Amino acid sequence: MMEIRWRGLWLGSILATLLLPTAHPAAEDDIPTSSLVLSDAFKFTRNSYNVSIPENAMGKTFVTPEEKMGVQRGEEDLEVRFKIVNGDRDKFFKAEERLVGDFWFLLLRTRTGNTDVLNRERKDRYVLQVRATATKRDGKKTAVVDAETTVIVTVLDKNDLNPLFYPTDYEETISEDVPLHQSILRVSAEDADLGRNGELYYSFQEPTEQFAVHPTTGVVTLTRPLRYSDRSLHQLTVLAQDRGSVLKGGGKPSAAQLRIIVKQVNLYGPEMYVHHLPDIVENSNTDIYAIVRVMDRDEGIHGKIKSLEIVDGDPDGHFRITRSQSKTDEFNIEVLKLLDRETAPQGYNLTLRAIDSGIPPRQTYKYVPVHLADLNDNAPVFDREIYEVDIPETAPVNSPIIRLKVSDADQGRNAQVFLEIVGGNEGNEFNINPDTGMLYTAVTLDAESKAFYTLTVSAIDQGNAGTRKQSSAKVKINVVDANDNDPLFEAAEVNVTINENEPAGAAVIKVNARDRDSGENAYISYSIANLNPVPFEIDHFTGSVRT
Repeated sequence: MMEIRWRGLWLGSILATLLLPTAHPAAEDDIPTSSLVLSDAFKFTRNSYNVSIPENAMGKTFVTPEEKMGVQRGEEDLEVRFKIVNGDRDKFFKAEERLVGDFWFLLLRTRTGNTDVLNRERKDRYVLQVRATATKRDGKKTAVVDAETTVIVTVLDKNDLNPLFYPTDYEETISEDVPLHQSILRVSAEDADLGRNGELYYSFQEPTEQFAVHPTTGVVTLTRPLRYSDRSLHQLTVLAQDRGSVLKGGGKPSAAQLRIIVKQVNLYGPEMYVHHLPDIVENSNTDIYAIVRVMDRDEGIHGKIKSLEIVDGDPDGHFRITRSQSKTDEFNIEVLKLLDRETAPQGYNLTLRAIDSGIPPRQTYKYVPVHLADLNDNAPVFDREIYEVDIPETAPVNSPIIRLKVSDADQGRNAQVFLEIVGGNEGNEFNINPDTGMLYTAVTLDAESKAFYTLTVSAIDQGNAGTRKQSSAKVKINVVDANDNDPLFEAAEVNVTINENEPAGAAVIKVNARDRDSGENAYISYSIANLNPVPFEIDHFTGSVRT
């Protein structure tokens, strides 16, 4: 070990090795090798530097450092050479020096004559070991000082790659009932570039309103309803273009082919249209009540009607469904039995079920009301066959006696009933309201003249002539007697001769009186009405007068 002071420049402790000059010519990057000196005073400004260079750079393209690279000059006659000693196996870079003032700048550039170029996608970082050799010549002697640093070269990305789809062909089968905005599939492309040069935008080559592709995720969704009958195959071309090309207005997009196959499904249920015939007249021999047309908007087997049947509203089996012989989409609702409106006054409410032949089958329901037209097949009915009623003989004229209730199971005019007295009212003692059935007195009744009446009342409906029905009932009226008559003697005055000295209790005469009333009102009690006492008495019950 020795210490050397070189023209006032303190080099510190150094280890020197003297080398003899060689006869070999110096190469472009070779430096004199008379002696090698390693000193702390001669060194780079930093132990490492960061620089960058774009990929695909041409020859003699200099790197861009973040700060100046190099060593201080020191002595004026000191010459410095830079050389890459490690990290550049492919010989892409060359180190050059340039003296500016008192600073030797390290310059790195790409070599000329290389057939290969920098490719960031292959290698994006180089770590170069650069050696600086300072040479001081003094006659035949040469003093050499070395220093090393690390230069980290970052290869910057250029938009030199196009996106690539993998795979390039996509195929998906979907049902025609896929909901709107549902994801169908996802296309994917890659770009090895960095930053926005590697950010991809997806789009369709030809505009379409049926589908949409998300610009960044590549997810293809449905935007309009599908219909197998309109189109069963959709062929689309999806483009992928990186953002760098989009912003700069250039670049070649990549394309992928997309086949979307639409699978037919049983999309619609059957639709029923009912053509009603005139209302069924009850108890008539009607064959067909209605014609039902069943349609299905699907195509193929999905649009064929498998069956139409009555599933509710006909518990007794009055109806059945048959398929038309001439048209496969028409069915007849047939009447199997005589229908009685009085049994089903509201008619029938049939529930039809149509099932198609699709997979899976679809079914629909429809309610079909059946109205029955009334036939005047029922006679009016009194709530009683015989009515019995009492009425006092003192009842005034137009006194209500009794209301006769009549019903008719028919409908409309066939159920409208008029009442009239057809027998037992020869003296017109009574009348009846033909609509309400209320029976009234028409004259003042007299139990003494006639105490009992038997009326025949007829009820007739208002159906069409020739179809009217009639029934009758008996009304027995008992005229209740009132005490409205005075007793009357058979003779208003009677002369009787009696012998004197007749013993007490001897019969003198028997008087008789009559009362037109009846019952208790006809019982007669006798008495002597003289104010002064007389020598006679009368039996109160028999009317016998005795002494």
